Amino acid sequence: MKKLITLFICIMTATITQTPDAQAQSTDEQPFQDILSTMQKGWNAKSGQTFASVFDSKHDYVVVNGIYLSGITPEANAHGHQQLFNTVYRTNVLILKLDKIRFVRPDLVLMHVLGATYEQGKTVPVDPAVVISMLVEKKNDIWKVVSFHNCNIEVSNEPDAPNKSPIPFQAMYATWYKH
Repeated sequence: MKKLITLFICIMTATITQTPDAQAQSTDEQPFQDILSTMQKGWNAKSGQTFASVFDSKHDYVVVNGIYLSGITPEANAHGHQQLFNTVYRTNVLILKLDKIRFVRPDLVLMHVLGATYEQGKTVPVDPAVVISMLVEKKNDIWKVVSFHNCNIEVSNEPDAPNKSPIPFQAMYATWYKH
């Protein structure tokens, strides 16, 4: 039994020392900031092509209203966004802020992003309006979005809501900032 336990410990030790900790792979957030910057620039320049350029050749996209687009191309994504930019979002400005990243594997990152849109010339929102989850994969040394989920942040107008929240309100959007 002792030999079996010793063998198990040796195997586990070898596995642990040879398997890199995915979280420790990189602390460089720049590639992920670049993705958000490109999306924001595309939106604000009303360029569907620029906005969609950060997406993989086949990706999943969950629209803010819950529509699930599976396996779409950047071209389809660009076309859909261009139609929005030419109509309902033609005067909207987008702000995106990286909240956190988590390395699932050395080549796969989960990003949480806070965002908001507002009308050109109007006041910049104090709080974010959406939370976005993105799965970003590194292929051929390029990070591309393989899955995108956009969700409205629901806000309660109930005066006692902060006291009932399971998460302190001041901690919920700790990284959001005013421009």
